[in-house]
Amino acid sequence: MNIAEAKKAVKAKETNYMVFEISYSLKLVLPYQDGVSLLSALSKAETLVTPYNDQHRIGELDMETVKAYPMSAENYLRHKMAPLLGVSPDELKKATEVAVKETA
Repeated sequence: MNIAEAKKAVKAKETNYMVFEISYSLKLVLPYQDGVSLLSALSKAETLVTPYNDQHRIGELDMETVKAYPMSAENYLRHKMAPLLGVSPDELKKATEVAVKETA
């Protein structure tokens, strides 16, 4: 599979995205407007703390535990295409930059 075939297979929307880091290994990716809606909903969220052999309670959500940042449509596409091509997103970015320079 080449870059053009991978791009066609992904069928990504031409929109920006928002990434939510929930934990070390869990990152959610949403279209930007949906991410804004989630941020709004999280402003009302609380946490349910259920320690083993201790009192359960509901407390405030520390927004430091959830990180949110934008992701460009180009970066999203690169992360979707890279596994199809068997390369890392950074390798795909470099290959794309080289291809653009060669055609210019």
